[in-house]
Formats: sequence, structure tokens, C-alpha cells
Amino acid sequence: MRLEPSNKVLSQRLTELLATAPSSRLKLADRMHVSDGTLGRIKYGQANATLDVVDRIATFFRVEPWTLIQPGSAETQKVVAQLSSLATPRSRAALDAIAQASEQGRLTDDDLRLLQHIAERFMQG
Repeated sequence: MRLEPSNKVLSQRLTELLATAPSSRLKLADRMHVSDGTLGRIKYGQANATLDVVDRIATFFRVEPWTLIQPGSAETQKVVAQLSSLATPRSRAALDAIAQASEQGRLTDDDLRLLQHIAERFMQG
């Protein structure tokens, strides 16, 4: 199994997040207290981000920092994060298997929909 470099994953995640933002990258960079040049180099995979910059981006977009650099689909990561907050020690192995399957590209859209349904049911109580 070959994992993508974290800077490539970060580049993809940042591109996805910036596409959802209502403001220009320049305005967002200012609000994040990160230079626009730094965001641009990260977005295009031309720079490695410091932990501080990853944390600033994550805080701004209200995501967990690890989701910006962890291979696997962003949707799967959200579901795993939701379920992790409710997990018992016994169910953590299943969550680890889901994350690993996602990293390896073995989750189908149907798998993801089922996991999202399970997460929503757990969140409702």
C-alpha cells in the first residue's frame, strides 16, 4: 500500500475547502492570519505547511487538523470522526478498519452512505 504524501493530501483538502468559501483566498488568508502566498503554495502542492498553519486552516474551517493531512476521502473522515466520539474500546477496531479501507480506496459510495446513516442514528440517540 502506498500512501499519498501529506502535502498532496493537504493540497487537495485545502482546494476543496476554499471552493466552499464565499470569499476570495486573499480575504480568507487574512482572516486566518496566514499569507496568501503560503496558502497558494500549499494549495498547489508547492510547499509543506507547518503545524501552526495546518492548525490555523483547520480552526478557520472548523475541521480537525488531522483531516487535512490524512489520506482517505473527506466524507469518510467526517463519518469516522463522528463515530469515534461515540466509540467504545471494542468498536475502535472497526473504526480503524473503516479508515484503513478508505485509505486503500476500498469503500464504495454505498458503504459510505451506510456509514453515514449509522452515524446519524447514533447521533440522534
